[in-house]
Order: sequence, then structure tokens, then C-alpha cells
Amino acid sequence: MPSFDSIRKQAPWMQDWSDEEVMLKLSELTNTPLTDVAKDFGVKLGTERSALGAGLASGWEGLKGLGYSGGAAVADVLGAEGAKDWLERQAFAKEVQSSLASRPELEKIEEQTLGSALPYVGYQVAKQVPNIVGAIAAGAIVPEVAVPAALARGAAVLPRALTVS
Repeated sequence: MPSFDSIRKQAPWMQDWSDEEVMLKLSELTNTPLTDVAKDFGVKLGTERSALGAGLASGWEGLKGLGYSGGAAVADVLGAEGAKDWLERQAFAKEVQSSLASRPELEKIEEQTLGSALPYVGYQVAKQVPNIVGAIAAGAIVPEVAVPAALARGAAVLPRALTVS
């Protein structure tokens, strides 16, 4: 398989495409599964990692995609079309990376057996770790993000409600 740069030179219309967009187009044009195309380019797939490793990698890419999506929403509100388009493309690339980093056989609980329960739980927990760390970091930077106002008000009223008069 040629390099991304050589493909972009042969197809100038792909010049501004991300590696993920190029792989998707090659997958479509050659009728080859995306995972096979990604392997040809040396992308490390989730199926080559442990359940925990795949969960962390997939979760991390998903979290980055969420950040890009949030940035695209802000850019849209501000009317920054160029920034919005770039951020949306980055979010899409992270979605593809998250998918490639995942372990499809550990995605659905319905497909699990007693023997796959432990890897499934490990994978699902590991996939959420980046989100948890992101929420904690956001809460440290902007405390209002960590605890919704309604919950904070409820927590303030709770001690008074529990006291016996």
C-alpha cells in the first residue's frame, strides 16, 4: 500500500483530506473493509490490544472527538464557518480512530458469555476512564461544570431536610 502522501499526490482532490478520510475512500473504492485498509497503513487496531488497552484507546479518541464537536458547535454559534468545518472534520477523524481502536466483539452486552464477562467489563470501564478524567479536569478548571446547579442546590437543602426538630 502506498503512503498517504503518495496517494494525495496522485489524487490532488484528496490533498486536504485527513488520513481517516483517505482510508475510508480507499475502503469504498476497493470494496475492502476499513480495518483491512487501516492495517495496510500500519494503524494499530483495537483487536491487536488487550481489552483494557483497546477500551482506553477507543475512549481517548472518542473524548477528543467530543472536544472537537463542542468546538465546532461554538464556532457555528460565532459564525466562524472555516473553523467549524475544520473542527467537524477533526471530530469525524476521531470517530473513525475511536472505531478502529475499539474491540467490536466487546461492544454489545447481548453478545457476551460467562467467559467474556470479565474482558467485557474491563473494556467498558476502560473506555469510560478518559471521560471520567475529562470531567474531573473540567470540574477543576470550572467548578460549575462538575456539579450541576440543581444538584448543588439539592445537596445544600439535604442536611436541613434530614435534621430532626
